[in-house]
Amino acid sequence: MKKFISLLLVLCLVFCFAACGGSGGGTEPEPTEEDTPVTLVVGNVASDTGLYTLALNKAQEWLTEHESTVSLDMQINSILGSEPEQVQNTSAGIQDMCECADMSYTGLLPSLAFSNFPGLFSDYDGMREAWKQGGWCYEIADEALASVNLKLLGAGDNGFRIITNSKRPVEKIEDIKGLKIRVPENKLLLEIWDKLGAVAAPIAFSELATALQQGTVDGQELNASNFYTFRWDEFNQYMTLTNYDYSACLTCINMDKFNSLSEKQQQDLLDAFAYAADWHINYTEEYTEEGLKVMEADGLQVLEATEEMKDYFYELGYEIAHEDEWMELLGEDMVNKMYPTETRQK
Repeated sequence: MKKFISLLLVLCLVFCFAACGGSGGGTEPEPTEEDTPVTLVVGNVASDTGLYTLALNKAQEWLTEHESTVSLDMQINSILGSEPEQVQNTSAGIQDMCECADMSYTGLLPSLAFSNFPGLFSDYDGMREAWKQGGWCYEIADEALASVNLKLLGAGDNGFRIITNSKRPVEKIEDIKGLKIRVPENKLLLEIWDKLGAVAAPIAFSELATALQQGTVDGQELNASNFYTFRWDEFNQYMTLTNYDYSACLTCINMDKFNSLSEKQQQDLLDAFAYAADWHINYTEEYTEEGLKVMEADGLQVLEATEEMKDYFYELGYEIAHEDEWMELLGEDMVNKMYPTETRQK
């Protein structure tokens, strides 16, 4: 009897093994949803050699090396429109993803202007900590973007903003007064430069080189990497690394599209763009340092911001953020995260 029962058990195990598709053959399991390949269209306004596009390439490399089922269809060089247009289209689901400067999101989401307030951080260490996934700037932006149907994937480097001009070295805040400075058509930046005593000239980026060359403006404020790329030192001989505010390059995906992906695909995207953002920041810092050396050798005078200037920018940001209009837009909790004290903590 015991032998008979043992034999029955063995036969049951054999049949069960066969039914489950063991190594002896059988039908392969149906592919799971996460195994279904997906290609996402992502746009920017950069050239094929621009830093934004190079960062996208790094994200694609990560996805390929990790055998992700997600791939990127990169539509660069403004093929999909201007940055504000691409932000709007991604929010609406017309395109899957966009890689744009933080300022380009403020037309759709005015509260994202928080990231461009002066004095939030004056060096790369503080910026990296704030904008990494899980950092306080990243978390604020991610939550805010969700309200307009966007999911933040990564925050790369659009640069610390500096000042250059053709008139005189800017060694202290008072030296800015009276200079005609090109400023983007951005409410916050126009207010900042007005309070600094400059004559702010809202000129489109595409017209900046001509304005500098013809002397329509004395100088401009932007990041040093762009200044080097376009070699504006031909027109402006004085640069001060004020680093008065920072601009991030935000890569976002339409929230509905993101939610349609498997958990693994979602994590792949987050990991790929965390890697790309880190590369972007490191490369931009190195590129800027190299560019400054080249331009200094060619005659550009480069000054560092003094501690007094850094204090001033922080206090200016604190003042603006606490104005009724900005406080209403940003909210007290956000303002307190931006400026926990009235004066900069050294």
